[in-house]
Amino acid sequence: MREISLSQLKILKKIFSYNSNDFSLSPYFCSFAYNLGFFQMKFWLNKKNIFKFIKAFFKEIYFIINSSDFEVKGNPPNLSEFKYVVITWGNDNNIKNNLFIDQYFKSSNQDKSILWIIIFSGKNVLYDENVISIVPKTSNIYNKIKNFLSLVLNIFLKKGNLHNFTKSYYSANKIEKLFNKIKKKYFFTENCKFFFPYESQPFQNQLIKNIKSNFKNIKIFGYIHSFPAFPSHLVKKTVNPDYLIVNSKDQVHTFTNFLNWENKKIILLPSLRFKKKNSKDLNKQIFLPIKFYSTNEICKKLQELGGIYNLKDFKVRNHPAAKNSKKHLKLINEINKITDNCINTNSISNTSIFIGSTGAIVESLFHGIEPIHLMEDVEFEMYSQELWPSIESNFIKEKIVKYKLIDKNIVKLENNFSFENYLKL
Repeated sequence: MREISLSQLKILKKIFSYNSNDFSLSPYFCSFAYNLGFFQMKFWLNKKNIFKFIKAFFKEIYFIINSSDFEVKGNPPNLSEFKYVVITWGNDNNIKNNLFIDQYFKSSNQDKSILWIIIFSGKNVLYDENVISIVPKTSNIYNKIKNFLSLVLNIFLKKGNLHNFTKSYYSANKIEKLFNKIKKKYFFTENCKFFFPYESQPFQNQLIKNIKSNFKNIKIFGYIHSFPAFPSHLVKKTVNPDYLIVNSKDQVHTFTNFLNWENKKIILLPSLRFKKKNSKDLNKQIFLPIKFYSTNEICKKLQELGGIYNLKDFKVRNHPAAKNSKKHLKLINEINKITDNCINTNSISNTSIFIGSTGAIVESLFHGIEPIHLMEDVEFEMYSQELWPSIESNFIKEKIVKYKLIDKNIVKLENNFSFENYLKL
């Protein structure tokens, strides 16, 4: 277990030393996104992933050339009338009865004191008197040529940092240009509060930098809406929100001791995204992640687990964002074959199985479940006690861990707590 913690701390040290001069936009070292930063961290660990890193780089080039421009939909009367601005993501699933229902803050645009700026992906674009949607344009050959020429120009202007040639970096610049148009047309009140479902993505940090350079008295809050095991993407940078809102005291521990955040910048409040549930809803489930590498490796590990426990009563729960993914549907089919044919009689209860990178493990522990975790990348996916002191972890097999909760106060969940409480900060 100690080796995993040391590997995680080694990566964090590398991240801090990578780009100390202007650590704001790039790179994006995320432990659960298969991007350039992910594969660079993998290379730091074992020096064996250089070809995957190179492949990831050329994928980024391909994505840049084929990326879309964005346009603004919406025309609010006057931005100075809004006390609060939320910059978030959305899609068709967030539109109900002509209202935008945010999945992170669990709030809607019914409150007219809030301006919603939505990076929207979907067909049913919503824009209203307090909703602005930033949507991708349809890409065409002229757009691809423009992207290619821009890429060639930047190769000569921005030498030395490969992370300046990623789709997220280019998208950040495109979104900021649209934000500047919004800002020129309207004007935010000086006492306005900005809220982000914060992931330290390049476009978020670019907008934060822009806001801070133009408005002195505006406060910016970043809401850490999930519980990643290894939050490498959330290290403090040169551009950050004024405050981070977290929902777990273990996160306070990690952010202040390992990610370089000051304690006075961290606010511990109940979660808006997660609420108290009946533990039966979390028992004997197999939860899939939004992304994974290998169906074969996952099934191999599940078969090993089936040699220890009876998995016959376990039901597969797909990730909500991957319900139409052929890769996920194939994995579900293979898992069902394994569980249906499981002959082990050693039954287990009060347990669920989580595959890959997922923050739902923390939620399940709060509800009394002792989860089993099947991992593809142990250093990136495992909840180590160094970063999560309230969680005890024990290996059952290689890449298979069972967790136990040491402190029941690991996360703050209150069903009556709402976004209005965040707005009062």
